[in-house]
Amino acid sequence: SIAEPDDPVPIMAEVAGQHPLLLVLDDLQWADGASINLLFHLGKRLSGRRIFILAAYRPEEVASGRLGDQHPLEKVLAEFKRQYGDVWIDLNEMPEEEGREFVADVIDGEPNQLSASFREGLYKHTKGHPLFTVELLRDLQERGNLIRDENGRWVEGSKLDWTVLPARVEGVIEERIGRLEENLKETLTIASVEGEDFTAQVVARIREEDERGLVRKLSRELDKKHHLVMELGSQQISTERLYLYRFRHALFQRHLYNRLSENERSLLHGEVGDVLEDLYGASAEKIAVQLAWHFEEAGEIAKSISYLELAGKNSIEVSANQEAIAHLNKGHQLLTSLPETSERARQELGLQILLGNAFMNQYGYSAPEVETAFARTMKLSEQLGESSDDLASAYYGLRNFHFVKANHTRALEMAQEILSISTNSDQSTMLRVVGHLAQTTSHWAMGNFERSLENAQQTLAHYEPDQQHDLIQKFGHHHGVISMGFAAIAQQWLGYLDQALKSYQEALGWARELEHPYTLAFTLGLGTLIFPARRDFEMSKKVAAELIALTTEMEFPFWLGLGRITSGWVKSKEEDIKGGIEEIHKGMQILESMGAELRKPNNLMRLAEAHSNVGSTSEGLPLLNEALELVSKSGERTWEAEIYWTKGKLLFEDGIISSEAEQNFDKAIEVARRQKAKFCELRATLDKSRVLQMQGERKQARRMLAEIYDWFTEGHDSPDLMDARILLDELS
Repeated sequence: SIAEPDDPVPIMAEVAGQHPLLLVLDDLQWADGASINLLFHLGKRLSGRRIFILAAYRPEEVASGRLGDQHPLEKVLAEFKRQYGDVWIDLNEMPEEEGREFVADVIDGEPNQLSASFREGLYKHTKGHPLFTVELLRDLQERGNLIRDENGRWVEGSKLDWTVLPARVEGVIEERIGRLEENLKETLTIASVEGEDFTAQVVARIREEDERGLVRKLSRELDKKHHLVMELGSQQISTERLYLYRFRHALFQRHLYNRLSENERSLLHGEVGDVLEDLYGASAEKIAVQLAWHFEEAGEIAKSISYLELAGKNSIEVSANQEAIAHLNKGHQLLTSLPETSERARQELGLQILLGNAFMNQYGYSAPEVETAFARTMKLSEQLGESSDDLASAYYGLRNFHFVKANHTRALEMAQEILSISTNSDQSTMLRVVGHLAQTTSHWAMGNFERSLENAQQTLAHYEPDQQHDLIQKFGHHHGVISMGFAAIAQQWLGYLDQALKSYQEALGWARELEHPYTLAFTLGLGTLIFPARRDFEMSKKVAAELIALTTEMEFPFWLGLGRITSGWVKSKEEDIKGGIEEIHKGMQILESMGAELRKPNNLMRLAEAHSNVGSTSEGLPLLNEALELVSKSGERTWEAEIYWTKGKLLFEDGIISSEAEQNFDKAIEVARRQKAKFCELRATLDKSRVLQMQGERKQARRMLAEIYDWFTEGHDSPDLMDARILLDELS
């Protein structure tokens, strides 16, 4: 006892008159009645004196009472609250940043190289609770989960097990839980099976208890009195309002969960899963990952796989492809424990289709994982022989793989196969959308711009808004947006410059409205074709910067590579030629590491242009020759006229007015006319006319240029048409 026979207040007041006085009292929950009375006596007479009393107690101990009666400290606390107002700090409500700071200070008390994920894990399990933090860290060290490296610093070992509780922590928690009545223990035990966060209705239904009574028990007894849980508010799901709670420390939940036998856990997981399914109804997809875990632990593997597939779909829809791959691989792993039946094959088919799309988005179209997943999809579809839309998904995935590998003849054949499948499918309209977009891109790559535009228009004609969800989930991106973007490209090459710009702006606006990152990245990637060709350096720079930022954050390597190439090309035009060339090389290296060959002729041409900015024809010409070889080999003729034009331009701008430069312009014009690519024909004719002008053939130059210039009915404010108008005036 701190009580003395004589009144200590005058003595303390005298001391405080000379120096401020601090009185620290700890563990007041164990103080006897006399000591608590003295505290009350001191507190009533503190006013106006330089005396500060700092007292600590455990509220859950005080709330539990003493020997069946009210704890004597409660009345004192109530009086102090009435007299002084807000004079206490609840350390259970410690701000998160302070808890994290404490965890960091404990970890950094010794030299270490522990990762940010470990620090996050320690905070997640302890919430900064001093005893739990210190003991859990020490226990991980003693069990070899943390080890010292050659420099004596703590690092993570090969295995990190958070499930084992240190003895002292176990003892503290056991003592806290042990004070509860049996029905409260049972309530918390069932809650622990749902997880650190749990739902009152789930516990109530499993216990067959009145929901209102259970909510009262959780909020009054287990929260306010025992400080074991806390309210998280409520959530409206359809017609049901769910009341949500959380264990104040994850270690409370872990302790209760560990006490259950394996059979009890399995049965309870099944019951929790069933109740959650019933509560969420049509909204069950929102908790697909949680349901997958409950049914796996319950031994209901087929049901768990179905929810993992649903979780994968949801992740793909928001472009969380790495997360989708983890869910789908987990489902595939569980699948191996099931007998080989047609139902298992159907489940694997669904997983493989989604895996193929997730791999395609995450690692690029030409990744080997993409080919493996879609080849397996095709085999399963043919084996089951009943799902034409799944077979079309396999063809589309493999078609994209070959497309980005620049196997364009094979890619076009597979696109045509998708359209054939669509005639026998219940999803015929949607598959026509998919098939026509596949043909759109293949014809574009092969330089068939009119057919590309026709197919883009067919894609849009068959697209229906209610297809949006399925298109993104099954095929990885939004076909309506992408077809609009390719329509813009075809229109530009065909010479409809204003229409092209309008179509692209509509596609980009549509992509932004969708809030689907991969579709937006795809659309911005198409902008790296539109704006550089128009010599719009400001928009090229803007599109490349946004594309790089988005694809770096979301990890879309294919589009990141193209963004960096465009960014480097712009830099080379802005006189940072060395930096531009380096940036183009970095972009090309990203694509090469993925095995992507699509657009490589164009990328080589951009690199050659960058070298030409320093007058390095000797560097640029071999790159253009390599690009032409690739065009011939792959059949990717989109760039053929442009490469010949660029080659002629390099020779011409280098001061070489030779038959070779003129021949390249002639070849560019010939290819452009064959492809009906008026845009390319205009630029090649413009430079051919300049050559003729310097040779004194002014009439021929003007006739040639006027013929192509007069064809254009729009886009007269574009740089190429403006240059043509100036030269025509000179030649007049």
